[in-house]
Amino acid sequence: MNKPTKTTIIILLLLSAMLLAACSDVKNNRDVNAPNYETPQNLTNADTDGSATSDTEPEYEFNDHQSLFYPVTLRRYSENLQMEDITSYEPLSEMSGFEGAGYIKLEEGWRADFELNLPTAQHYTFGLRMYSDDAVITLSVQNEKQGGFYLKESRGFTDVYLRGVYLEAGNNRVSLAQEKGTGLLDSLTIRDFELDEWADTRFNVTRTPANPNASSAVRLTMEYFGEVFGEKIILAQHVTPGTNAEIGAIFTATGRFPVIRFSDMMRYSRSYTGNKPANDDIDLAVEWARNGGLVGYDWTWYSPSTSGTPNEPFDTTPNDSTNHYYAVMSDFNLNAAFTTENIAELAAESVFSMYQAGTISRSCYELVLEIDHMAENLARLRDENAVVLWRPLHQAGTRWFWWGNCEPEAYKWLWRLMFERFGKLHGLDNLIWVWAGQNAEYYPGDSYVDVIGEDIYNMDNASNLPAFIRTSNYSDRNRFAALTETGVIPSPDLLNRDRAMWLWAALYRGDYLIDHRGRLASMYNQRDRLERAYNHELTITLDKFNP
Repeated sequence: MNKPTKTTIIILLLLSAMLLAACSDVKNNRDVNAPNYETPQNLTNADTDGSATSDTEPEYEFNDHQSLFYPVTLRRYSENLQMEDITSYEPLSEMSGFEGAGYIKLEEGWRADFELNLPTAQHYTFGLRMYSDDAVITLSVQNEKQGGFYLKESRGFTDVYLRGVYLEAGNNRVSLAQEKGTGLLDSLTIRDFELDEWADTRFNVTRTPANPNASSAVRLTMEYFGEVFGEKIILAQHVTPGTNAEIGAIFTATGRFPVIRFSDMMRYSRSYTGNKPANDDIDLAVEWARNGGLVGYDWTWYSPSTSGTPNEPFDTTPNDSTNHYYAVMSDFNLNAAFTTENIAELAAESVFSMYQAGTISRSCYELVLEIDHMAENLARLRDENAVVLWRPLHQAGTRWFWWGNCEPEAYKWLWRLMFERFGKLHGLDNLIWVWAGQNAEYYPGDSYVDVIGEDIYNMDNASNLPAFIRTSNYSDRNRFAALTETGVIPSPDLLNRDRAMWLWAALYRGDYLIDHRGRLASMYNQRDRLERAYNHELTITLDKFNP
Protein backbone atom coordinates (compact mmCIF):
# COMPACT_ATOMS: atom_id res chain seq x y z
CA MET A 1 0.00 0.00 0.00
CA ASN A 2 1.13 3.56 -0.64
CA LYS A 3 2.04 5.59 2.40
CA PRO A 4 0.67 9.12 2.88
CA THR A 5 3.04 11.95 2.08
CA LYS A 6 3.40 14.99 4.32
CA THR A 7 1.01 16.79 2.01
CA THR A 8 -1.54 13.98 2.35
CA ILE A 9 -1.23 14.03 6.12
CA ILE A 10 -1.87 17.77 6.18
CA ILE A 11 -4.91 17.29 3.95
CA LEU A 12 -6.21 14.56 6.22
CA LEU A 13 -5.77 16.73 9.29
CA LEU A 14 -7.49 19.66 7.64
CA LEU A 15 -10.28 17.35 6.55
CA SER A 16 -10.64 16.15 10.14
CA ALA A 17 -10.90 19.69 11.38
CA MET A 18 -13.39 20.77 8.75
CA LEU A 19 -15.55 17.73 9.37
CA LEU A 20 -15.79 18.65 13.01
CA ALA A 21 -17.92 21.59 11.98
CA ALA A 22 -20.35 19.19 10.35
CA CYS A 23 -20.55 16.79 13.26
CA SER A 24 -23.37 16.61 15.45
CA ASP A 25 -23.06 16.52 20.53
CA VAL A 26 -20.89 14.23 22.57
CA LYS A 27 -23.33 12.79 25.05
CA ASN A 28 -22.33 13.09 28.67
CA ASN A 29 -22.77 10.71 31.60
CA ARG A 30 -22.16 7.64 29.48
CA ASP A 31 -22.25 4.30 31.27
CA VAL A 32 -18.66 3.04 31.18
CA ASN A 33 -19.90 -0.52 30.73
CA ALA A 34 -22.48 0.28 28.05
CA PRO A 35 -21.18 2.69 25.39
CA ASN A 36 -23.70 4.98 23.77
CA TYR A 37 -23.69 4.18 20.07
CA GLU A 38 -25.38 7.35 18.89
CA THR A 39 -23.44 10.05 17.04
CA PRO A 40 -22.09 12.99 19.05
CA GLN A 41 -23.79 16.29 18.25
CA ASN A 42 -23.04 20.02 18.20
CA LEU A 43 -19.33 19.87 17.44
CA THR A 44 -19.95 23.20 15.76
CA ASN A 45 -17.40 25.35 17.57
CA ALA A 46 -14.35 23.44 16.42
CA ASP A 47 -11.66 25.36 14.60
CA THR A 48 -11.14 24.75 10.89
CA ASP A 49 -7.52 25.83 10.60
CA GLY A 50 -5.92 22.45 11.28
CA SER A 51 -5.73 22.86 15.06
CA ALA A 52 -9.20 21.77 16.03
CA THR A 53 -8.21 19.71 19.05
CA SER A 54 -5.69 21.91 20.82
CA ASP A 55 -5.29 25.54 21.87
CA THR A 56 -1.50 25.38 21.48
CA GLU A 57 0.81 23.95 18.88
CA PRO A 58 1.91 20.51 20.11
CA GLU A 59 5.51 19.41 20.36
CA TYR A 60 6.05 15.92 18.99
CA GLU A 61 8.54 13.32 20.19
CA PHE A 62 9.19 10.89 17.36
CA ASN A 63 11.84 8.80 19.11
CA ASP A 64 10.08 5.60 20.07
CA HIS A 65 9.83 5.04 23.81
CA GLN A 66 11.49 1.85 24.92
CA SER A 67 9.67 -0.67 27.10
CA LEU A 68 9.92 -0.38 30.85
CA PHE A 69 11.34 -3.41 32.63
CA TYR A 70 9.20 -5.22 35.18
CA PRO A 71 10.94 -7.99 37.12
CA VAL A 72 8.71 -11.06 37.12
CA THR A 73 10.09 -14.15 38.85
CA LEU A 74 8.06 -17.33 38.67
CA ARG A 75 7.82 -18.96 42.06
CA ARG A 76 5.60 -21.89 42.95
CA TYR A 77 2.70 -20.76 45.08
CA SER A 78 -0.58 -22.28 46.19
CA GLU A 79 -3.12 -21.25 48.81
CA ASN A 80 -6.68 -22.29 49.54
CA LEU A 81 -9.05 -19.93 51.36
CA GLN A 82 -12.42 -21.04 52.70
CA MET A 83 -15.11 -18.46 52.10
CA GLU A 84 -16.38 -18.74 55.65
CA ASP A 85 -12.90 -17.74 56.85
CA ILE A 86 -12.53 -14.57 54.75
CA THR A 87 -16.09 -13.29 55.22
CA SER A 88 -18.40 -12.67 58.16
CA TYR A 89 -21.16 -14.87 56.75
CA GLU A 90 -22.31 -17.90 58.70
CA PRO A 91 -21.44 -21.09 56.76
CA LEU A 92 -24.21 -23.32 55.44
CA SER A 93 -23.89 -27.09 55.08
CA GLU A 94 -27.15 -28.47 53.64
CA MET A 95 -25.71 -29.12 50.20
CA SER A 96 -23.06 -31.81 49.72
CA GLY A 97 -19.70 -31.48 47.97
CA PHE A 98 -18.29 -28.51 49.85
CA GLU A 99 -14.86 -28.15 51.42
CA GLY A 100 -14.05 -26.98 54.96
CA ALA A 101 -16.79 -26.09 57.43
CA GLY A 102 -19.36 -25.11 54.81
CA TYR A 103 -20.22 -22.54 52.16
CA ILE A 104 -21.88 -19.14 52.01
CA LYS A 105 -24.88 -17.91 50.06
CA LEU A 106 -24.39 -15.33 47.33
CA GLU A 107 -26.81 -12.45 47.88
CA GLU A 108 -27.59 -9.21 46.06
CA GLY A 109 -24.79 -6.71 46.69
CA TRP A 110 -22.50 -9.32 48.25
CA ARG A 111 -18.85 -8.30 48.62
CA ALA A 112 -15.76 -9.66 50.36
CA ASP A 113 -12.47 -7.79 50.93
CA PHE A 114 -9.29 -9.40 52.21
CA GLU A 115 -5.50 -9.12 52.13
CA LEU A 116 -3.10 -11.41 50.29
CA ASN A 117 0.56 -11.31 51.31
CA LEU A 118 2.56 -12.73 48.42
CA PRO A 119 6.25 -13.66 48.22
CA THR A 120 6.98 -12.38 44.70
CA ALA A 121 5.62 -10.19 41.90
CA GLN A 122 4.22 -12.50 39.26
CA HIS A 123 1.04 -13.68 37.56
CA TYR A 124 -1.47 -15.80 39.42
CA THR A 125 -4.51 -17.97 38.77
CA PHE A 126 -7.59 -17.53 40.95
CA GLY A 127 -10.06 -20.38 41.22
CA LEU A 128 -13.52 -19.88 42.70
CA ARG A 129 -15.43 -22.99 43.75
CA MET A 130 -19.09 -22.14 43.31
CA TYR A 131 -22.61 -23.32 42.69
CA SER A 132 -24.24 -20.95 40.26
CA ASP A 133 -27.48 -19.74 38.77
CA ASP A 134 -26.17 -17.35 36.10
CA ALA A 135 -23.83 -15.74 38.61
CA VAL A 136 -21.03 -13.29 37.83
CA ILE A 137 -18.45 -12.53 40.55
CA THR A 138 -15.88 -9.81 39.79
CA LEU A 139 -12.35 -9.80 41.19
CA SER A 140 -10.48 -6.55 41.86
CA VAL A 141 -6.96 -5.94 43.13
CA GLN A 142 -6.12 -2.57 44.72
CA ASN A 143 -9.58 -1.39 43.51
CA GLU A 144 -8.77 -2.19 39.86
CA LYS A 145 -11.08 -4.73 38.24
CA GLN A 146 -9.18 -7.76 36.89
CA GLY A 147 -12.03 -9.79 35.46
CA GLY A 148 -14.79 -12.05 36.61
CA PHE A 149 -15.97 -15.58 37.35
CA TYR A 150 -19.02 -16.60 35.36
CA LEU A 151 -20.98 -19.84 35.54
CA LYS A 152 -24.37 -20.00 33.85
CA GLU A 153 -25.63 -22.89 35.91
CA SER A 154 -24.29 -25.94 37.70
CA ARG A 155 -25.60 -29.07 39.35
CA GLY A 156 -22.97 -29.01 42.05
CA PHE A 157 -19.92 -27.08 43.18
CA THR A 158 -17.71 -26.26 40.18
CA ASP A 159 -14.29 -24.63 39.93
CA VAL A 160 -14.20 -21.50 37.74
CA TYR A 161 -10.84 -19.90 36.95
CA LEU A 162 -9.48 -16.43 36.25
CA ARG A 163 -5.95 -16.72 34.90
CA GLY A 164 -3.13 -14.25 34.49
CA VAL A 165 -3.78 -11.76 37.30
CA TYR A 166 -0.60 -9.80 38.07
CA LEU A 167 0.05 -9.16 41.76
CA GLU A 168 2.91 -7.34 43.42
CA ALA A 169 5.03 -8.84 46.18
CA GLY A 170 3.76 -8.04 49.67
CA ASN A 171 0.24 -7.04 50.65
CA ASN A 172 -2.46 -6.92 47.99
CA ARG A 173 -6.00 -5.77 48.68
CA VAL A 174 -8.34 -8.23 46.94
CA SER A 175 -12.09 -7.81 46.51
CA LEU A 176 -14.80 -10.17 45.31
CA ALA A 177 -18.19 -8.70 44.44
CA GLN A 178 -21.48 -10.03 43.13
CA GLU A 179 -22.37 -8.48 39.78
CA LYS A 180 -25.44 -10.55 38.93
CA GLY A 181 -27.12 -13.87 39.56
CA THR A 182 -27.30 -16.06 42.63
CA GLY A 183 -25.37 -19.04 43.93
CA LEU A 184 -23.23 -20.56 46.65
CA LEU A 185 -19.53 -19.91 47.24
CA ASP A 186 -17.28 -22.53 48.80
CA SER A 187 -13.60 -21.61 48.49
CA LEU A 188 -11.00 -19.52 46.68
CA THR A 189 -7.65 -20.88 45.53
CA ILE A 190 -4.63 -18.84 44.41
CA ARG A 191 -1.67 -20.37 42.63
CA ASP A 192 1.12 -19.31 40.30
CA PHE A 193 0.40 -18.94 36.59
CA GLU A 194 3.07 -20.00 34.09
CA LEU A 195 2.79 -17.08 31.71
CA ASP A 196 5.66 -17.97 29.39
CA GLU A 197 4.47 -21.52 28.92
CA TRP A 198 1.01 -20.27 28.00
CA ALA A 199 2.27 -17.52 25.68
CA ASP A 200 4.62 -19.85 23.78
CA THR A 201 1.60 -21.50 22.16
CA ARG A 202 -0.98 -18.67 22.15
CA PHE A 203 0.59 -16.67 19.33
CA ASN A 204 0.84 -19.57 16.91
CA VAL A 205 -2.31 -18.79 14.91
CA THR A 206 -3.74 -19.63 11.53
CA ARG A 207 -3.24 -16.94 8.89
CA THR A 208 -5.68 -18.46 6.42
CA PRO A 209 -8.85 -16.38 6.02
CA ALA A 210 -12.14 -18.01 7.00
CA ASN A 211 -13.54 -17.09 3.58
CA PRO A 212 -11.91 -19.52 1.11
CA ASN A 213 -12.47 -16.95 -1.67
CA ALA A 214 -10.86 -14.07 0.20
CA SER A 215 -9.12 -11.47 -1.95
CA SER A 216 -5.37 -11.27 -2.31
CA ALA A 217 -5.45 -8.04 -0.26
CA VAL A 218 -7.16 -9.87 2.60
CA ARG A 219 -4.63 -12.70 2.42
CA LEU A 220 -1.75 -10.24 2.44
CA THR A 221 -3.23 -8.48 5.47
CA MET A 222 -3.72 -11.75 7.34
CA GLU A 223 -0.10 -12.69 6.65
CA TYR A 224 1.01 -9.36 8.05
CA PHE A 225 -1.16 -9.92 11.11
CA GLY A 226 0.60 -13.24 11.63
CA GLU A 227 4.00 -11.58 11.47
CA VAL A 228 3.26 -8.93 14.10
CA PHE A 229 0.89 -10.83 16.44
CA GLY A 230 2.64 -11.40 19.73
CA GLU A 231 5.39 -8.90 18.87
CA LYS A 232 3.68 -5.53 18.44
CA ILE A 233 0.25 -3.90 18.79
CA ILE A 234 -1.51 -2.12 15.93
CA LEU A 235 -3.25 1.06 17.07
CA ALA A 236 -6.86 1.69 16.03
CA GLN A 237 -9.36 4.45 16.67
CA HIS A 238 -13.17 4.51 16.59
CA VAL A 239 -14.51 7.69 15.00
CA THR A 240 -17.77 9.57 15.15
CA PRO A 241 -19.51 8.34 11.97
CA GLY A 242 -19.23 10.83 9.15
CA THR A 243 -16.13 12.50 10.64
CA ASN A 244 -12.46 12.00 11.42
CA ALA A 245 -12.81 14.01 14.63
CA GLU A 246 -11.11 11.52 16.96
CA ILE A 247 -8.28 10.87 14.52
CA GLY A 248 -7.62 14.60 14.30
CA ALA A 249 -7.40 14.76 18.09
CA ILE A 250 -5.00 11.81 18.16
CA PHE A 251 -2.73 13.44 15.58
CA THR A 252 -2.71 16.74 17.44
CA ALA A 253 -1.82 15.02 20.71
CA THR A 254 0.77 12.56 19.39
CA GLY A 255 1.94 13.57 15.92
CA ARG A 256 0.90 10.20 14.52
CA PHE A 257 -2.12 8.48 13.04
CA PRO A 258 -3.64 5.11 13.98
CA VAL A 259 -3.50 2.34 11.40
CA ILE A 260 -7.18 1.39 11.63
CA ARG A 261 -10.09 3.77 11.29
CA PHE A 262 -13.13 2.10 12.88
CA SER A 263 -16.59 3.47 12.25
CA ASP A 264 -20.16 2.17 12.44
CA MET A 265 -22.60 1.16 9.71
CA MET A 266 -25.55 1.78 12.03
CA ARG A 267 -27.04 4.53 9.86
CA TYR A 268 -26.59 2.54 6.69
CA SER A 269 -29.03 -0.05 8.03
CA ARG A 270 -32.09 -0.48 5.82
CA SER A 271 -34.28 -0.15 8.91
CA TYR A 272 -32.70 3.09 10.10
CA THR A 273 -35.14 5.97 9.57
CA GLY A 274 -33.33 8.80 11.36
CA ASN A 275 -31.07 11.49 9.96
CA LYS A 276 -28.01 10.43 8.00
CA PRO A 277 -24.58 11.89 8.90
CA ALA A 278 -23.80 15.14 7.11
CA ASN A 279 -20.88 13.40 5.39
CA ASP A 280 -20.73 10.00 3.74
CA ASP A 281 -18.71 7.84 6.09
CA ILE A 282 -17.93 5.31 3.38
CA ASP A 283 -16.28 8.08 1.34
CA LEU A 284 -14.07 8.85 4.34
CA ALA A 285 -13.26 5.15 4.74
CA VAL A 286 -12.30 4.87 1.07
CA GLU A 287 -10.02 7.89 1.44
CA TRP A 288 -8.44 6.31 4.52
CA ALA A 289 -7.73 3.10 2.62
CA ARG A 290 -6.28 5.01 -0.33
CA ASN A 291 -3.85 6.68 2.06
CA GLY A 292 -2.54 3.36 3.34
CA GLY A 293 -4.72 2.68 6.37
CA LEU A 294 -7.02 -0.18 7.27
CA VAL A 295 -10.78 0.25 7.44
CA GLY A 296 -12.91 -1.23 10.22
CA TYR A 297 -16.67 -1.23 10.58
CA ASP A 298 -19.05 -2.23 13.35
CA TRP A 299 -22.71 -2.73 12.58
CA THR A 300 -24.85 -1.52 15.45
CA TRP A 301 -27.88 -2.84 13.65
CA TYR A 302 -31.28 -1.20 13.94
CA SER A 303 -33.64 -4.16 14.09
CA PRO A 304 -35.69 -5.04 11.01
CA SER A 305 -39.29 -3.98 10.78
CA THR A 306 -41.97 -6.59 11.35
CA SER A 307 -45.13 -4.46 11.07
CA GLY A 308 -47.31 -4.30 8.00
CA THR A 309 -46.93 -6.55 4.95
CA PRO A 310 -44.19 -6.16 2.35
CA ASN A 311 -45.76 -5.43 -1.02
CA GLU A 312 -42.80 -6.20 -3.26
CA PRO A 313 -39.88 -8.61 -3.06
CA PHE A 314 -37.50 -5.67 -3.11
CA ASP A 315 -39.48 -3.34 -0.89
CA THR A 316 -36.81 -1.01 0.53
CA THR A 317 -39.03 1.21 2.66
CA PRO A 318 -39.21 -0.13 6.23
CA ASN A 319 -42.62 -0.02 7.85
CA ASP A 320 -43.00 1.90 11.07
CA SER A 321 -42.33 -0.29 14.10
CA THR A 322 -40.33 -0.45 17.25
CA ASN A 323 -36.93 -0.94 15.67
CA HIS A 324 -33.77 -0.22 17.60
CA TYR A 325 -30.48 -1.91 18.39
CA TYR A 326 -31.15 -2.20 22.13
CA ALA A 327 -33.30 -5.22 22.94
CA VAL A 328 -35.51 -3.31 25.37
CA MET A 329 -36.41 -0.85 22.60
CA SER A 330 -37.01 -3.40 19.86
CA ASP A 331 -39.85 -5.81 19.16
CA PHE A 332 -37.77 -8.02 16.86
CA ASN A 333 -37.51 -11.68 17.88
CA LEU A 334 -34.48 -13.43 16.39
CA ASN A 335 -35.67 -16.79 17.68
CA ALA A 336 -38.76 -16.43 15.49
CA ALA A 337 -36.61 -15.65 12.45
CA PHE A 338 -34.45 -18.76 12.78
CA THR A 339 -34.88 -21.37 10.06
CA THR A 340 -33.18 -24.60 9.02
CA GLU A 341 -33.92 -23.82 5.36
CA ASN A 342 -30.84 -23.16 3.23
CA ILE A 343 -31.40 -19.57 2.11
CA ALA A 344 -27.85 -18.20 2.16
CA GLU A 345 -27.34 -18.25 -1.61
CA LEU A 346 -30.91 -17.61 -2.74
CA ALA A 347 -31.87 -14.39 -4.48
CA ALA A 348 -34.22 -12.14 -2.53
CA GLU A 349 -37.11 -13.00 -4.90
CA SER A 350 -36.78 -16.68 -4.01
CA VAL A 351 -36.64 -15.91 -0.30
CA PHE A 352 -39.77 -13.79 -0.69
CA SER A 353 -41.54 -16.70 -2.36
CA MET A 354 -40.61 -18.92 0.58
CA TYR A 355 -42.11 -16.31 2.90
CA GLN A 356 -45.31 -16.18 0.86
CA ALA A 357 -45.54 -19.98 0.97
CA GLY A 358 -45.14 -19.99 4.75
CA THR A 359 -41.82 -21.85 4.60
CA ILE A 360 -40.00 -19.09 6.47
CA SER A 361 -41.21 -16.29 8.74
CA ARG A 362 -41.63 -12.63 7.97
CA SER A 363 -38.76 -11.94 10.38
CA CYS A 364 -36.47 -14.23 8.41
CA TYR A 365 -37.30 -12.49 5.14
CA GLU A 366 -36.71 -9.06 6.68
CA LEU A 367 -33.26 -10.16 7.87
CA VAL A 368 -32.37 -11.16 4.31
CA LEU A 369 -33.44 -7.73 3.02
CA GLU A 370 -31.30 -6.06 5.68
CA ILE A 371 -28.26 -8.19 4.90
CA ASP A 372 -28.58 -7.58 1.16
CA HIS A 373 -28.96 -3.84 1.72
CA MET A 374 -25.79 -3.76 3.82
CA ALA A 375 -23.97 -5.78 1.17
CA GLU A 376 -24.64 -3.00 -1.33
CA ASN A 377 -22.90 -0.52 0.97
CA LEU A 378 -19.93 -2.79 1.61
CA ALA A 379 -19.57 -3.41 -2.12
CA ARG A 380 -18.43 0.20 -2.50
CA LEU A 381 -15.41 -0.63 -0.37
CA ARG A 382 -14.82 -3.91 -2.18
CA ASP A 383 -14.80 -2.09 -5.51
CA GLU A 384 -12.06 0.16 -4.12
CA ASN A 385 -10.06 -2.95 -3.12
CA ALA A 386 -10.28 -1.78 0.49
CA VAL A 387 -9.86 -4.48 3.15
CA VAL A 388 -12.58 -4.15 5.81
CA LEU A 389 -12.33 -5.47 9.36
CA TRP A 390 -16.02 -6.39 9.63
CA ARG A 391 -17.38 -6.59 13.19
CA PRO A 392 -21.15 -7.17 13.27
CA LEU A 393 -23.34 -8.63 16.03
CA HIS A 394 -20.96 -7.59 18.80
CA GLN A 395 -21.41 -8.01 22.58
CA ALA A 396 -24.09 -10.66 22.14
CA GLY A 397 -23.28 -12.21 25.49
CA THR A 398 -24.37 -9.07 27.32
CA ARG A 399 -27.89 -9.51 25.86
CA TRP A 400 -28.15 -5.72 25.56
CA PHE A 401 -28.89 -5.95 21.84
CA TRP A 402 -31.66 -7.72 19.95
CA TRP A 403 -29.16 -10.02 18.23
CA GLY A 404 -27.95 -11.29 21.59
CA ASN A 405 -31.31 -11.41 23.36
CA CYS A 406 -32.03 -14.84 21.91
CA GLU A 407 -31.00 -18.46 21.99
CA PRO A 408 -27.31 -18.84 21.07
CA GLU A 409 -28.23 -21.12 18.16
CA ALA A 410 -30.31 -18.34 16.59
CA TYR A 411 -27.41 -15.91 16.94
CA LYS A 412 -24.95 -18.35 15.37
CA TRP A 413 -27.39 -19.01 12.53
CA LEU A 414 -27.61 -15.27 11.80
CA TRP A 415 -23.80 -14.88 11.81
CA ARG A 416 -23.37 -17.81 9.44
CA LEU A 417 -26.19 -16.61 7.20
CA MET A 418 -24.51 -13.22 6.86
CA PHE A 419 -21.09 -14.81 6.30
CA GLU A 420 -22.35 -17.15 3.55
CA ARG A 421 -24.62 -14.60 1.89
CA PHE A 422 -21.99 -11.86 1.84
CA GLY A 423 -19.35 -14.18 0.46
CA LYS A 424 -21.17 -16.50 -1.92
CA LEU A 425 -24.07 -14.37 -3.18
CA HIS A 426 -22.60 -10.87 -3.02
CA GLY A 427 -18.91 -11.63 -3.59
CA LEU A 428 -17.70 -9.56 -0.63
CA ASP A 429 -14.25 -11.11 -0.59
CA ASN A 430 -12.64 -8.05 1.04
CA LEU A 431 -13.86 -8.75 4.59
CA ILE A 432 -11.88 -9.95 7.59
CA TRP A 433 -14.49 -11.32 10.00
CA VAL A 434 -14.16 -10.07 13.57
CA TRP A 435 -16.31 -11.73 16.23
CA ALA A 436 -16.74 -9.96 19.58
CA GLY A 437 -19.69 -11.86 21.04
CA GLN A 438 -17.96 -12.16 24.43
CA ASN A 439 -19.59 -15.43 25.39
CA ALA A 440 -18.46 -18.85 24.20
CA GLU A 441 -22.06 -19.98 23.75
CA TYR A 442 -22.40 -17.48 20.90
CA TYR A 443 -19.20 -18.39 19.06
CA PRO A 444 -20.21 -19.25 15.45
CA GLY A 445 -17.22 -21.53 14.77
CA ASP A 446 -13.68 -21.31 13.46
CA SER A 447 -14.86 -21.60 9.85
CA TYR A 448 -16.64 -18.25 10.16
CA VAL A 449 -14.21 -16.13 12.20
CA ASP A 450 -10.79 -14.59 11.52
CA VAL A 451 -10.28 -12.46 14.66
CA ILE A 452 -11.74 -12.78 18.15
CA GLY A 453 -12.40 -9.46 19.86
CA GLU A 454 -13.00 -8.33 23.40
CA ASP A 455 -14.68 -5.05 24.41
CA ILE A 456 -13.38 -3.83 27.78
CA TYR A 457 -14.24 -0.62 29.61
CA ASN A 458 -12.03 -0.26 32.66
CA MET A 459 -10.81 3.01 34.11
CA ASP A 460 -7.12 2.06 34.07
CA ASN A 461 -4.61 1.36 31.30
CA ALA A 462 -4.12 -2.30 32.23
CA SER A 463 -3.26 -5.01 29.71
CA ASN A 464 -6.42 -7.02 30.46
CA LEU A 465 -4.45 -10.27 30.34
CA PRO A 466 -7.26 -12.40 31.90
CA ALA A 467 -9.56 -11.33 29.03
CA PHE A 468 -6.79 -12.00 26.52
CA ILE A 469 -6.40 -15.50 27.93
CA ARG A 470 -10.16 -15.99 27.70
CA THR A 471 -10.01 -15.56 23.91
CA SER A 472 -8.24 -18.93 23.75
CA ASN A 473 -11.33 -20.63 25.15
CA TYR A 474 -13.69 -19.71 22.31
CA SER A 475 -12.08 -21.55 19.39
CA ASP A 476 -10.69 -24.99 18.70
CA ARG A 477 -7.71 -23.44 16.93
CA ASN A 478 -5.97 -20.25 18.00
CA ARG A 479 -7.36 -17.14 16.37
CA PHE A 480 -6.01 -13.61 16.37
CA ALA A 481 -7.19 -11.69 19.45
CA ALA A 482 -7.95 -7.97 19.35
CA LEU A 483 -9.03 -5.38 21.89
CA THR A 484 -11.92 -4.24 19.72
CA GLU A 485 -13.28 -1.56 22.06
CA THR A 486 -11.62 0.03 25.05
CA GLY A 487 -12.35 3.18 27.01
CA VAL A 488 -8.72 3.70 28.02
CA ILE A 489 -5.71 3.14 25.79
CA PRO A 490 -3.66 0.29 27.31
CA SER A 491 -0.07 0.82 28.39
CA PRO A 492 2.37 -0.84 25.94
CA ASP A 493 4.67 -1.46 28.89
CA LEU A 494 2.00 -3.43 30.76
CA LEU A 495 1.01 -5.26 27.57
CA ASN A 496 4.63 -6.32 27.23
CA ARG A 497 4.97 -7.29 30.90
CA ASP A 498 1.89 -9.47 30.71
CA ARG A 499 2.49 -10.67 27.14
CA ALA A 500 -1.08 -9.61 26.38
CA MET A 501 -0.13 -8.54 22.87
CA TRP A 502 -3.50 -7.87 21.34
CA LEU A 503 -3.38 -7.74 17.54
CA TRP A 504 -4.85 -4.25 17.74
CA ALA A 505 -6.20 -1.96 20.46
CA ALA A 506 -9.15 0.24 19.42
CA LEU A 507 -9.92 3.25 21.60
CA TYR A 508 -13.62 4.09 21.60
CA ARG A 509 -15.00 7.35 20.25
CA GLY A 510 -16.77 10.40 21.61
CA ASP A 511 -16.23 11.46 25.18
CA TYR A 512 -13.77 8.65 25.79
CA LEU A 513 -11.37 10.85 23.82
CA ILE A 514 -12.84 14.26 22.86
CA ASP A 515 -15.16 16.86 24.33
CA HIS A 516 -18.23 18.43 22.71
CA ARG A 517 -15.99 20.75 20.66
CA GLY A 518 -13.80 17.96 19.39
CA ARG A 519 -10.88 18.87 21.64
CA LEU A 520 -8.90 16.27 23.53
CA ALA A 521 -10.59 15.41 26.84
CA SER A 522 -8.69 13.89 29.74
CA MET A 523 -11.30 12.08 31.83
CA TYR A 524 -10.37 8.69 30.38
CA ASN A 525 -7.24 9.26 28.30
CA GLN A 526 -4.55 11.72 29.32
CA ARG A 527 -2.34 13.22 26.66
CA ASP A 528 0.90 11.84 28.12
CA ARG A 529 -0.48 8.29 27.96
CA LEU A 530 -1.60 8.77 24.38
CA GLU A 531 1.75 10.25 23.43
CA ARG A 532 3.66 7.35 24.98
CA ALA A 533 1.42 4.74 23.35
CA TYR A 534 1.65 6.32 19.90
CA ASN A 535 5.42 6.80 20.13
CA HIS A 536 6.36 3.43 21.61
CA GLU A 537 8.64 0.83 20.10
CA LEU A 538 5.97 -1.87 20.51
CA THR A 539 3.11 -0.08 18.75
CA ILE A 540 2.39 0.25 15.04
CA THR A 541 1.08 3.56 13.75
CA LEU A 542 0.19 4.47 10.18
CA ASP A 543 3.71 5.62 9.31
CA LYS A 544 5.08 2.24 10.49
CA PHE A 545 2.39 0.09 8.86
CA ASN A 546 3.93 -1.91 6.01
CA PRO A 547 1.97 -5.04 5.05
